[in-house]
Amino acid sequence: MYIYAQNYVTSQLNVGKSEYLEEVFRLYREMLEKEVFLINGYLDAGVYKNIVTVGLRLGQFDWVEIFLDKYQSYLHPFHQNAAYHYNLAAYYYTGGDYSNALRELLQIDLFDVYYHLNVRQMQLKIYFEQEEDDALHSLMDAFLSYLKRNKQVSDTKLQAYRILVKFIRKAARLRQRSYTMETDAFTKLKNGLLEEIATAPSLPNRAWLKERVEGFKI
Repeated sequence: MYIYAQNYVTSQLNVGKSEYLEEVFRLYREMLEKEVFLINGYLDAGVYKNIVTVGLRLGQFDWVEIFLDKYQSYLHPFHQNAAYHYNLAAYYYTGGDYSNALRELLQIDLFDVYYHLNVRQMQLKIYFEQEEDDALHSLMDAFLSYLKRNKQVSDTKLQAYRILVKFIRKAARLRQRSYTMETDAFTKLKNGLLEEIATAPSLPNRAWLKERVEGFKI
């Protein structure tokens, strides 16, 4: 019954009904208390990440910090290190502590494609936020090379991440041009990029990109 309830509220979130976020969080906490999530004594790494994500979206930083440490030992040993450090990085990133977020990401072995993709995404966002353009463009080039040669990445994911890199690159270049352009010309380019972001198919981190570009000022 808990799984049915979880699937329902998750489906509501997936269609944009953000009012269900509190209900998902309440349900997650109750399922943790009753150990519904534990399978053979282990907590799935994907569930661990989902719980952290919901908690952070609700601003429950103190609760998330306690959860991360308390349930680290419930993760399967094979995934424990990567799952813990990745989600701790997400905790720091959401709180604006980019230095500690990057430090945690460095603790993750990138042999796993899933973590490689997620770590690179977060690093790209951090470098963008910090306006570390040299590091950002270097990482984008390295990421594209990785996507091209890695046969484990599906065509769908490959295309999505290529589109993400394309738009981060466009946004970074537009931000650089904001320092030298006339207001009207810059506004026209900014609105054009926002339209592209809104209509691009299968664009990961669309809301994040839109928010950052909207914040550009001349």
